[in-house]
Amino acid sequence: MSSLNIDDDQRWVPTHVQVTVLRGRGLRAKGKHGTSDVYTIIQVGKEKYSTCVVEKTTAPEWKEECSFELLPGVLEQVGDGGAYPAGSSDLVLTVMHRALMGLDVFLGQAVIPLDKVFQDRICMKNEEVNLQSWAVIREVNLQSWAVMREVNLQSWAVIREVNLQSWAVMREVNLQSWAVMREVNLQSWAVIREVNLQSWAVIREVNLQSWAVMREVNRQSWAVMREVNLQSWAVIREVNLQSWAVMREVNLHSWAVMREVNLLGCDQGG
Repeated sequence: MSSLNIDDDQRWVPTHVQVTVLRGRGLRAKGKHGTSDVYTIIQVGKEKYSTCVVEKTTAPEWKEECSFELLPGVLEQVGDGGAYPAGSSDLVLTVMHRALMGLDVFLGQAVIPLDKVFQDRICMKNEEVNLQSWAVIREVNLQSWAVMREVNLQSWAVIREVNLQSWAVMREVNLQSWAVMREVNLQSWAVIREVNLQSWAVIREVNLQSWAVMREVNRQSWAVMREVNLQSWAVIREVNLQSWAVMREVNLHSWAVMREVNLLGCDQGG
């Protein structure tokens, strides 16, 4: 509780009250299968707070907290003669069953008069009351520890179950992903193999056609070169024959001229 310290008589007066709703036990079954869908309404004065709905149970656990602001002086009001109407300082907890159709069903209610609790706290003077308060606090602490232990165990069980389910889901996803990847790889390998075979066939066909074309070109080139060589040889032979005839004619003419010159020289010398 938050508090306000009043200077005139040094009294400790709370300004807020914080409520923690832990759990419910032994509730009536108003739903299907012998259970209820339970929620709690916490009210102080005109302020209200509703917990979440815990489905299919008769022993719900919430562990939800809420805080309410107290009206000034409402805890010090005695009887019905104060400034606030009766019940303004009551903490009311109403347990309800959430109905799928129609109005929600009332399961139970607890009313805690905060003004009485506050007045009783002020009136606790002697050691016996202190011992009783210590026993109550100890009992509350033990129960709180038991509740926290139960909550921790249940939380651990829930977390373990979630982890196991997550692991199973991840394993299933990995297996499916591996199967899909394997199928894709097999199909890709088949496609690549088919493409390679077709490419090899195309390249082989192109090479064969290229070899045939080159063979035909070489054959035609050889025939052309042979024809050119034969024609060149005939031309050279003809030229050689003509050159030989010309040279022979020139030599005969030169020989006749030289003979004639020699004969003339002999006649002149005689």
